[in-house]
Amino acid sequence: DTSISEFFNSLPLSVSENAEKSNLCILPIPMGTGNAWASSLSHVNPIESFGSYIGGSLRLSSFPLYRALFPNNYSIVFFIIFSLGFHANLLHACEDPELKKIGTERFKMAAQKILQEYDLRLDISVGQFSNSYAYFAIINTTNLEQTYIPSPLSDPLKPELHILGYSSGLSTEKL
Repeated sequence: DTSISEFFNSLPLSVSENAEKSNLCILPIPMGTGNAWASSLSHVNPIESFGSYIGGSLRLSSFPLYRALFPNNYSIVFFIIFSLGFHANLLHACEDPELKKIGTERFKMAAQKILQEYDLRLDISVGQFSNSYAYFAIINTTNLEQTYIPSPLSDPLKPELHILGYSSGLSTEKL
């Protein structure tokens, strides 16, 4: 998932601005950890996914891309999740080379550190709507991991986003 996002975001601006109209084909093969997009599309085994591709049993489907624009005119392309607070910090913390060696257990270790040491109060305002969140995500996939299904009504092939937010007033145990 991250590799695909990094690919789109490292394209020249003239290409990435038109990425939504691209004819580029991407086969999600679940390797490593995460695999939100692949597991949301029921691609859970890399050998079976590649075999289905070679055997011609996979169909091409377009998928939505989104662009987040920031007040400083910076923008990024995303297609699975755009997150702030706990989730974004978790992904960043798990990039630590010492934690990467551990595999999926690193998420638990990083989460404990974040809950103990980070300020997870994020004030978000949209028009007259305002709230404080510890975890805020805009998401279009059902799964973020094969067994972590935070947005079961999402469909990674439909251009709709769902908001997932947990109040900053939650205790760390509930969060």
